[in-house]
Amino acid sequence: MRKEVILMALIALSACTTTSYVTILNQYVPGVEVELAITSDERAQGLMNRTELDWNKGMVFFFEDEDLRHFWMKNTLIPLDIIFINADREIVTIRQATPCEEDPCPLYSSTEPAMYVLEVNQGWAEANHVAVGQKVELPRP
Repeated sequence: MRKEVILMALIALSACTTTSYVTILNQYVPGVEVELAITSDERAQGLMNRTELDWNKGMVFFFEDEDLRHFWMKNTLIPLDIIFINADREIVTIRQATPCEEDPCPLYSSTEPAMYVLEVNQGWAEANHVAVGQKVELPRP
């Protein structure tokens, strides 16, 4: 039997961030509570300067088009999984990224065009058997 986790969006408590859930379809994976990075300023800030991130929390970056995406870890203190998702909401690339300790910082890039990017704690994707090709249910920005 196909298992899907369907979660409802939460109302944001903060004026500058919106909180919702991301669900990986076709297998049981706990929903990830995410902040939404919609504007260019929110995408530029990302998870920088945070010293911790709860296990089932993260951030989704929304872009206006589908393109090869490149992320770096400048001023990001938490090791992350960077999950690149295309316009069809299918995972196309998963990268494990470590905090940048000196310039120049390495880039973590998608292997195929992506329209969305999910950042979670490093190891979360592997621990939950998340893989390229899986579909993702994303909140609406």
